Amino acid sequence: MRVLIISPHIPPRRCGVADHIAVQVEELAKRGYKISILTDIENAKIATLNDEADILPLITKWDFRACRGIRKAIRVTKPDIIHIHYQISMYNVRAFITIVPFLIKTFRREIEIVTTLHDLNPPYLFPKAGMLRKKLVLFLAKHSDAVIVSNNLDYQELSTKLAQEDLRKVHLIPIGSNLNIKKIPNMKKAVMGFKDEELIVAFFGFVAPDKGVETLLEAFGRLTREYDNLKLLIIGGRGYSKGNYNSYLQKLDSIIATYAMKNIVIFTEYVDDIRKIELYMSIVDICVFPYVEGVTTRRTTFFTAMNMGIPTVTTCASRNYLPEGLKDGENIRLFEPYNTSELMSILKDLIVSETERKTLGTMARTWSLEYSIDKLYGELDGIYKEILFGKSSGGGMEQ
Repeated sequence: MRVLIISPHIPPRRCGVADHIAVQVEELAKRGYKISILTDIENAKIATLNDEADILPLITKWDFRACRGIRKAIRVTKPDIIHIHYQISMYNVRAFITIVPFLIKTFRREIEIVTTLHDLNPPYLFPKAGMLRKKLVLFLAKHSDAVIVSNNLDYQELSTKLAQEDLRKVHLIPIGSNLNIKKIPNMKKAVMGFKDEELIVAFFGFVAPDKGVETLLEAFGRLTREYDNLKLLIIGGRGYSKGNYNSYLQKLDSIIATYAMKNIVIFTEYVDDIRKIELYMSIVDICVFPYVEGVTTRRTTFFTAMNMGIPTVTTCASRNYLPEGLKDGENIRLFEPYNTSELMSILKDLIVSETERKTLGTMARTWSLEYSIDKLYGELDGIYKEILFGKSSGGGMEQ
């Protein structure tokens, strides 16, 4: 079967969607799919998937001028399925992509269209897209043959707005980990420049306002007044440098200065070497993900930490959206977003108890096996076959 992926963001671009597409291409290729990717000229210049997928740099702007490139891509690749990846900021906040399924169906009704909605939250760089954007996303979903969301939060939002017949084509498939890495046994911290007696707390991912890193810095700063063997490792880049984001970074720097943590908090910046990420994560004692919205199954770095068996602490904004199987005190430790005191208390428990850390890490690893990449892409394969042949070859995670 032939699949045409549409996305501006492709590897090696530094973002979660590009990482996700890299895994998608690899997993679909294993299952015998022929993959092509329609993207814009600028992103195609640095594309690193040429051996695994045909890159089609046919788009200059993601507006009505893209129609010619889309038609040409369809003519050249003759796809059975078109898979659109959607996140509003990917398309420079242009709404054109939301009507693409409708336009394609007007001249090629036989092509099945799958849309992955990566994140229905307003982007923090462009938060004022408003009600029109929400209506256009619903229009995009309505004219797709299958819609994939990565978490309960987005599924519930769609379920309250879509008609029942349209809701039946919405599928919940968690993103899972984009990295195939494992914890290296008995890894010496000195290899990465730390002392073996230091206890390393880490955050893994892009530093952005929705990640709640300021809560972690505040809690960690207070803990350094009680413990002198702590280090905080921020594994990941500082994302963008425009708009209000600079003021957010200044806020983080201010907290670091307040608690005199210049030599205690280490920023790796963006790490594109998977082996180096594996080394960093292998020396981590505790991972903290203080997400503002609470943890959901769209958080790939969270999955990576759990899959590596690292004792993990994260936020719970609502039990209704908590990933299935997570149990506080058993395979995860949970606290309310922005609750610095609660985070401090949890970290104290884990700092003083190596036994609790080991138990939590072991159970985290067990939980993560339910979200293996092979299983998740088996779900996608099943959706493809269902819309093409009217039958599913994989179990569903639909709600």
